[in-house]
Amino acid sequence: MKKWIVYGIAFTSILFFVTNIILFLKSDQFSNLQIIDEFVKPIESDLVQSLEKPGVILSTTEEHIYLDTTIGSLGQIYVKEGDVVQFGDILFTYQNAEIGANEQILEGKVEQIELRSSQLEEEIDLLGSFILEIKAKEEMTDIDLQQIQQYEVQILQKNNQISELQLEKELQQHTLLTLQERQSELEVISPLSGYVKSISTNRSEPVLTIVSDSLIIKGELTEEEALDVSEGLAVQIMHHENNAMDGTLSQISNLPLKEPALDQETTYPFYVSFDEEEQLENINIGNRVLMEIIQEERINALIVPTNTIRLEADDDVVYVVQDGMIEKRIVEKGWELNEDVQITDGVNLDNLLVMNPSANIHDNPFVTKLQVRELEKDSFNSFRKKEILELLFQSFVR
Repeated sequence: MKKWIVYGIAFTSILFFVTNIILFLKSDQFSNLQIIDEFVKPIESDLVQSLEKPGVILSTTEEHIYLDTTIGSLGQIYVKEGDVVQFGDILFTYQNAEIGANEQILEGKVEQIELRSSQLEEEIDLLGSFILEIKAKEEMTDIDLQQIQQYEVQILQKNNQISELQLEKELQQHTLLTLQERQSELEVISPLSGYVKSISTNRSEPVLTIVSDSLIIKGELTEEEALDVSEGLAVQIMHHENNAMDGTLSQISNLPLKEPALDQETTYPFYVSFDEEEQLENINIGNRVLMEIIQEERINALIVPTNTIRLEADDDVVYVVQDGMIEKRIVEKGWELNEDVQITDGVNLDNLLVMNPSANIHDNPFVTKLQVRELEKDSFNSFRKKEILELLFQSFVR
């Protein structure tokens, strides 16, 4: 490039710079010009106000089964610790010598009655055959007729005996059935589905402890937290790397977890139930989880950064770009979450808000800072020398 061109460009640039400074200092309009670093638009987002609490997985029910010595002594135990049981499964039996002995006696009596009835039926059949032999004669004498009558009387008597034995048999069977029903009471069945937690033969302890396979989560709330939540709230449950599970805050106890004391914080237990049992794969009693109790949700809330809002004369205000000027607007705030604020009134999604606004910038024109580093070298190279001179001249005369 020729030296006169270089000198010309340098002279023009200096003249342009000095002239603009003079105009800037003398013009009231330029004295109000605002330099804005950054703008932002409101966004829509779902807001969740929640309380995070740790918890532990427990069984919903723990059933203790004791030995009733009035029924009998402990007989056979059919399960062992850790066994999975279903409702109605036999757990153990009582041993009652009296019931067993009476049952054997009654069974013996029934057998004797059946044997005697069978003998009488055989005798009846035999008497019937005698009668047929006599009637088979070509001529029957009076003695034959008398014999037939005697046989028929004997048959009738034996049939009466069989009827009496049948009544006695039914009575004995009814008594035996009653004993067998009492014997079935000696079988102790599981009152729920779950697994066997413990077995003991110590009379002062339950023979068996069964815990249900239905699970629940237990957590603790401080006195203040217990006032901020209520039963029925939705809960998100996180367990290790598994997907979040849905639950419901089912109970908040009115009784403190420990004996209250002046030198310690009072806490209250709360319980969360799972909404779907299918979610409980690979989850065991004693596992620890993290719970997010959903206190309130706001869908499609209008959100702005906190540093777009200023407090001026007890009003929350933002500065909005409007027709090339900065306009101050009073807004109504909702929730404040971390670095975001919900706006319930005053702005919309199309507004452009000033970040980190200073006082009294409204009703003024504005410019933004030139980010020189963001300009690409190619942008300069695309201009021809003649175009550069023309732009410099235009900027000077304007």
